[in-house]
Amino acid sequence: MPPNAIPPKKSSSGFDPRQAAWVSYIAGPFTGLFFLLTEGEDLLVRFHAWHSVIFGGLTLIFFFFWMILSQILGAVSYTLMHAFNFIGVVLTLGFIAVWAALILKAYQGSHLELPVLTDMARRQAEK
Repeated sequence: MPPNAIPPKKSSSGFDPRQAAWVSYIAGPFTGLFFLLTEGEDLLVRFHAWHSVIFGGLTLIFFFFWMILSQILGAVSYTLMHAFNFIGVVLTLGFIAVWAALILKAYQGSHLELPVLTDMARRQAEK
């Protein structure tokens, strides 16, 4: 670093804020929760941590109930279970695409607007 250069801003968690923002998505709600507990000030980090907790938590809950419903349908009809599992694979790929977009936007210092979830994360981060 040149002698007159301003050192990069660090969040209270010790990370560069943009780094902390995208890392908060890596393990879903678990890394988001880590940054919520360690970050006290930086709004960018807190927003992405809340976004990660909300999106990741809802994703886990959704797929938990999807698996249960798939098993119930499997007891009723083998063909219906396979159709349901195929839809599950397509949904999983969609969730992975959204997750990757969230990480990319956080790395860029921006955010992806998800209906309802983004507003929830923004309100929680500003508290």
